[in-house]
Amino acid sequence: MVQGYASAYDDVRLRDVVRPAAVPLVRRMASRCLSEPGVLASVLTALSMRDEDVLRRDAAAGPLGRRLEENEPDAPGRSPLWVAQGAADTLITPRLQRDYVAGVRAGGREVDLVVYPGLDHLSLVQEESPMLPDLLAWTEARLAD
Repeated sequence: MVQGYASAYDDVRLRDVVRPAAVPLVRRMASRCLSEPGVLASVLTALSMRDEDVLRRDAAAGPLGRRLEENEPDAPGRSPLWVAQGAADTLITPRLQRDYVAGVRAGGREVDLVVYPGLDHLSLVQEESPMLPDLLAWTEARLAD
């Protein structure tokens, strides 16, 4: 996420957010696909840094913090929102997603939450996932309105 923000926004600089020793690790992690084996090596390396944080203590202050606020997804908005959730997802758990959706709905936004049994974080977005035709149908219905 940090590398993405640094790439997208000129005012967010990696060296201002990430500890110098962790910059190479963050760059390697950002260049890998979640499904490739190298991600495991990056995660294990990050976990081995128990005594040292990857991010600077004040990482959310300044430009990064402002950009995070600008991109906060639960802003009220008027557009309907469709959220897909894998029931077997251990990264973003179904409970966490339900809580998020409840908060967005409480803010007055229309949200459709669809939970897919047996799918996890990655299988939900794979080409053969039943979520993809559902997403297309939902989007087409909104565009037809």
